[in-house]
Amino acid sequence: MPVEKDAIFHIEVFENSAGQLVLCEIACRAGGGRIVPLIEHNSHINLYKELLVHQIERDELSDLREGQMHNDKYVGFVLTAPRQGTVVAAPKQVPFEYVDDYEIYTQAGTVYGVPNSSVFATAFFDVHGSSVDEVSEKLAAVDNWMQHNLAYQ
Repeated sequence: MPVEKDAIFHIEVFENSAGQLVLCEIACRAGGGRIVPLIEHNSHINLYKELLVHQIERDELSDLREGQMHNDKYVGFVLTAPRQGTVVAAPKQVPFEYVDDYEIYTQAGTVYGVPNSSVFATAFFDVHGSSVDEVSEKLAAVDNWMQHNLAYQ
């Protein structure tokens, strides 16, 4: 896919229950939600600033440095999906040391029906690990924990 040298884009692809990849979206913008802050927190690089710097051809203003992106830390995030029903209680804290950021999006009394968007979520979790597989396992663990600790009526 051809890409301009000064561009930010994202792609959303999901794996269905049959193991097939399903394209959800390709957009000429940075990913939404917490993606840009997550990248900045973990790499100290602001995607919006870098785009502007390169568009005005002022590379000396860039925060990107040789080798900066090559570190030993892997990160990922999950938006936990709600079940149908009314929330009775939501956990205030997370018992995992590898969760770098947790934000609850729901509260007691919130009523959930059928999901209607890709960001239909009860909480956000940002985790770190030493490999892609480790991060994937941790994301599954926090998602499972949230599914069992968010009380519904």
